[in-house]
Amino acid sequence: MENPHLFQLIKSLNQAEKRYFKLFATAFTDDTNYVRLFDLINQQKSYNEEELKKTFEGQKIAKQFNVFKFYLVKLIMRSLRLFHEEDRDTDVLMNGIKNVDILMQKVLLAKANKEIQRLKKKALQIEQHLLHREILTREKQLMLLNNDLKRAKKITQEEEDIIAIIDIEKRYKYFASKTNFLISKKNFKRYPKVLVQLEELRDEIEQEQYDKLPTESLKLSYLFSLSTCYYAEDNLKKATQLLRKRQELFEANNFLIEKLPLGYVSTLNNLSSLYINQKQGNDFINVNQKLKILPEKHKVFTSMRMIQYTTINAILSISDYYNNIGDFAKSVALEPQAINLFENKQLMIPNIDKAVMFNHLAQAYFGIEDFSKALEYNNKSINLLDSNHKTMLSAFISFHLLVHFELGNDIIIPSIARSSKRVIKKQNAHYQIEQALAKSIEKISSIVDLNKKRIEFEKLEESLKCIAADAREIKALDEFPYLIWIESKITGKSFSQLVQASSKVNN
Repeated sequence: MENPHLFQLIKSLNQAEKRYFKLFATAFTDDTNYVRLFDLINQQKSYNEEELKKTFEGQKIAKQFNVFKFYLVKLIMRSLRLFHEEDRDTDVLMNGIKNVDILMQKVLLAKANKEIQRLKKKALQIEQHLLHREILTREKQLMLLNNDLKRAKKITQEEEDIIAIIDIEKRYKYFASKTNFLISKKNFKRYPKVLVQLEELRDEIEQEQYDKLPTESLKLSYLFSLSTCYYAEDNLKKATQLLRKRQELFEANNFLIEKLPLGYVSTLNNLSSLYINQKQGNDFINVNQKLKILPEKHKVFTSMRMIQYTTINAILSISDYYNNIGDFAKSVALEPQAINLFENKQLMIPNIDKAVMFNHLAQAYFGIEDFSKALEYNNKSINLLDSNHKTMLSAFISFHLLVHFELGNDIIIPSIARSSKRVIKKQNAHYQIEQALAKSIEKISSIVDLNKKRIEFEKLEESLKCIAADAREIKALDEFPYLIWIESKITGKSFSQLVQASSKVNN
């Protein structure tokens, strides 16, 4: 049976959370079956409901098993809320606001005021403006109850100041959502209208005065949107400068990391990609190391979800880096670590991450000339993709053709090439480079004379260079160094050595 939500929930808990649940459940209910069912599910490697029902055969729980599971989920979630109520600053503020409401209902106004002042200070410190406004609303109610109209008027002005900041935040959320929307379009660089919109958006953002922005959170939004626009324009140097500034802003204000943990991780991830593209090895290694140690440095990254997010991104980045500098053996050495992660059922890793990692391993095995293993992992990566990842699927299919060529499967290459061309064209997200490659490989595979093969590879090289002159096409070369592979066929030099030499030249 497919693992239900309850099984996944229990498996996602760490030891401290499991221990706390048992203490909580024992105190909350006299029914020991909740803890018993919890332990039985926790012991299972895969969910088996029939086995569980047999354990409770003849008891009331067996007849109302679904209802019992429903209430067990509620009990676990309630224990988790209590266990983590002091973990995040926002939770502290929300619980504090509830405490203020209770104190005011009990007419304990002096105590309520004391709590309000503490919460206001905290909200201001961590830039939680929506909650700050909620706190001010309660403070004004309290002043009106005390008939302190002068103080109530002053609080109204504070409310207006906070509302003004919230309005600015809305504008910056619009900037962020629009940049994300524009670059999320498949092959957005092929659409002149999208590029014009991104340029207009960049100009609009740059009119904002960064130094006069009232909060650090707004500065983060500014840097994110502007760096994304520059990245879209292929101005990698400027995008890197802005993201570095964003990283420094996060690290100078720990509360921002606690408030926006995924924003901090995405900043490190984006910097990793930029450093790889620009062959900045030392900078990449420093950022990758920061990703690895996040759970040790910040409590917010100790949850199973965050450990998954940071660990997967760290291993994807480092394997991509090794492949880019031609150190394919080190990338292959990451295989056991990757497989262990994917087999960990508690992590529930998305298929897209698995597909990317399998593709990295396929390219790594290609680099050490173990083409059978490269084909195995490339097939796995293709099978994990769906129609939502058309551009990536086209790239993996093109690489698939190269692997068969290296394996010497000349008899089946024409049919594979024709099939590849059909599939690539069908995706409607392909590059001309991929079509030209498939067409040429089909032709070259039928040529026996080595000199004639070399001439055809030279023609292919010239053709791809002409196509890559179009900025909208060059992105295809980020998926795999096709030109370096073609050079290896022309010169007879090792593909891995040429990748390493290219990396050193770029450095």
